[in-house]
Amino acid sequence: MAASTITLACLLLGETVPFEVFIDPSSSVNTLKKAIKKELAHSLSGVDAYTLALWKVNIPYAARASITEDTLKEEDVMGPLKKVSFYFPDQGSEEHIRVVVRRPQVKRLREDNEEKAASFPASEVSSAVMTKAMQHLKLMELPKIRARLLQGSSSRSPTSVHGAKTSGTSTFRGACSGCH
Repeated sequence: MAASTITLACLLLGETVPFEVFIDPSSSVNTLKKAIKKELAHSLSGVDAYTLALWKVNIPYAARASITEDTLKEEDVMGPLKKVSFYFPDQGSEEHIRVVVRRPQVKRLREDNEEKAASFPASEVSSAVMTKAMQHLKLMELPKIRARLLQGSSSRSPTSVHGAKTSGTSTFRGACSGCH
């Protein structure tokens, strides 16, 4: 008779502390994703369970630090509608990581972009912010105001936009009630 519950040692990609999930082998991988989301409620807050990517692995606990996205194989991605028993017909080894979990790509891209933005020199950031703010406020259509803003940002003197004082190193967020 098949076990009513199996224990899967899982690891969130980029972490080194595994966690366990108890699941009925007749459940779908989507149900496994929900169990993982519940187990990691804090780490995966704001993430929908169905967006998680899971890989079936069999990696010794001692080698967990070597797990990277480059070491994961496409053919080991777990299909969301397959049964857990398809991937894990038996309990398996107790000392092995059985599932690797990756957060959704969108969040990772946003984190990568935030890291890149933090590494920009202030002068480049302020120019980019000025350009974005001008596009957002549609000041590109108003040549005199645009010229005055550009002149103000190059001399780093405060400039008024919609009544909000700004400088060359500050952003326009919240400059007026209609923005953002």
